[in-house]
Amino acid sequence: MKFLFALVLLFFNLCYAQSGDQRGETVQKLNENFLTNHLNEEVREKVEKMMHENPLAKLEKEEIYSFLKYRFDGSPIGKIFQENPKFLDVMVEIIHDKKALPALVSIVNQSGKMKVYLTIVLSTFCLFFFIGLIHVEGGILKRILFKLSLSFGGLFINIASCYYIFYDQLSPTVEIIKKFY
Repeated sequence: MKFLFALVLLFFNLCYAQSGDQRGETVQKLNENFLTNHLNEEVREKVEKMMHENPLAKLEKEEIYSFLKYRFDGSPIGKIFQENPKFLDVMVEIIHDKKALPALVSIVNQSGKMKVYLTIVLSTFCLFFFIGLIHVEGGILKRILFKLSLSFGGLFINIASCYYIFYDQLSPTVEIIKKFY
């Protein structure tokens, strides 16, 4: 989810950085739900346009690459880009792809699926919290391994449920990531 959140924020940064009026007719409208009620009108229009067509796909990859490097230079994300240039390449491909970014942005329109996912996340947290209260007999290494296995188990359940619930929206992005890794 952090990756998705970072992509959505990145999209909004790129949209505000573009010059000129790019408003047009949109096919898909944002549903009124708990996720979209907090967006102002300008952001709503950009998200609706983004759900229909990726305006950033018209840019050259080199433009996106240089803009990302410039925009995040000196920030923690910029340091990640410097240390892992492949991550920057993946971000450029996702932003440039005609289907990946619109599919990711359309997740905000899936309020029913978001509620199911939120229920799974909260249930997983509660379940693993109570399992973590179990006192494990043994040495420090056994207790540490028990806590680590709980953490990785919860992480795996959350990632797997996110991918399963939002498969249609995440599959274009996952295919791009598979190309690089």
